[in-house]
Amino acid sequence: MSFKEYNQDQMELLPRSIHDYLEAGHLAKVIDKVVENVDIGCIEKRYSEQGCSAYNPRMLVKVFFYGYATGERSCRKLAYRLHSDLAYMYLAGHQEPDFRTLNRFRKDHRDLWPGLFGQIVRLCWEIGMVHVGTIALDGTKVKANASYRQTKTKEYLEKEMEKILRETERVDQEEDARYGEEVNPYETPKDLQDAEELMRRLQQAQEKLKSEGKKQINLTDTDAQTMRHSGQVPVPSYNGQIAVEESHGVIVAARMSTNSTDQGSIPELVEQVESHTGETPQKVLADSGFSSVHHLVYLEKKGVQGYIPDPMRESIQRGTKQNPAFHKSQFVYDAKKDSYRCPAGNELHYFKTDVYNGTRRYRTEQCPECVHQRECTQTILRTISRSAQEELFDQRNQRLNSSEGKRIYQQRQGMVEPVFGHLKHNLKYRDLLLRGKTNVTGEFLLMCIGYNLQKIARYLRKAVPSPRNSLQPA
Repeated sequence: MSFKEYNQDQMELLPRSIHDYLEAGHLAKVIDKVVENVDIGCIEKRYSEQGCSAYNPRMLVKVFFYGYATGERSCRKLAYRLHSDLAYMYLAGHQEPDFRTLNRFRKDHRDLWPGLFGQIVRLCWEIGMVHVGTIALDGTKVKANASYRQTKTKEYLEKEMEKILRETERVDQEEDARYGEEVNPYETPKDLQDAEELMRRLQQAQEKLKSEGKKQINLTDTDAQTMRHSGQVPVPSYNGQIAVEESHGVIVAARMSTNSTDQGSIPELVEQVESHTGETPQKVLADSGFSSVHHLVYLEKKGVQGYIPDPMRESIQRGTKQNPAFHKSQFVYDAKKDSYRCPAGNELHYFKTDVYNGTRRYRTEQCPECVHQRECTQTILRTISRSAQEELFDQRNQRLNSSEGKRIYQQRQGMVEPVFGHLKHNLKYRDLLLRGKTNVTGEFLLMCIGYNLQKIARYLRKAVPSPRNSLQPA
């Protein structure tokens, strides 16, 4: 049998360019073109004209974007890839910044990643990838870089501070007895140096607890909150929330929250979408975790249709609600009569309005005679309240219960949930490397940027070549 000649020492008369080793449409080449079309002046202006020359920030941005797009975010591993991986060599132009340089760059510019994320979303919109008619929202818990054992209560902090103060006083007395009271005041005994640092951290944590009204705080990452992940044991975490458009599944808005629920997040996400694309979505799809009066009122004012189920109605549908037959949703409101009809057929009439919030109250005198009284209420008469925004809930329910509304809402699952599936299961982004809300927000946005870059590369491979598309792969 004959074999092809194999010689690792064979030299080439004219060495090939590194461009030749990567095919057209390779993710690294797409990222190279994307970053060349992005304005990084906000980063460049932070560099000084004095001192030795620095690595080009555009090159470092490309390295981080490619790393986060492919699941590589450790600066040590990125530094290794720069001299072992052709794609990284191509992006870095054979330059090899060490991991300290990479880590310092990510840390120093952590507050600028949101702006770059917005530019890339805008770029997606300009090349025709993004259609903002319908957006789907979702949130996921991401474990913080902190141990649950470092989560402490206010009482614990006070006891620890008292303990340190007693220890400090004891060491001072020992020093006075050993050396006299004429000890150099500018020297701190070695035994107290660690205690002073711990005392400083405890005081900062105590002040944060007091200012934010928290019951407990994590000493490692004071911004992280204890959250439960899908029924697991609660751990220090953040809540990453995104908005995904309907055309190609591009993430058009993203934020990192310290709130374990998704309440209050829709306005910021919608405003990000408007800022990044210049368009206001027509429909917003979200799960019941986003359901609130505040969100419905906001969407109504914006002229946006909200498809956000009521948590109680979902609980009834799943069969987890006790006495579902007598939940408020089973009481039918008659707008003409301004009354409710209960499941037993009795009519509840208006009898008063709460002065402080305008809530209207309805009840019937027939409850004592009803065989379902104990199932329906724990008091003598069942009372139904109707808030000033109740009409918004009725409109929302009508939309979701219609055949068209059900079809529209079913799109949410296929639009937004695959994003977190890819980030957390394919790329293993289940926890965070950085600490503090500003840092983890930047890290989360880098994950979202990497995801969108993968989408751009996939779109360009299928796109028809056009001279107007500056990102078309060569």
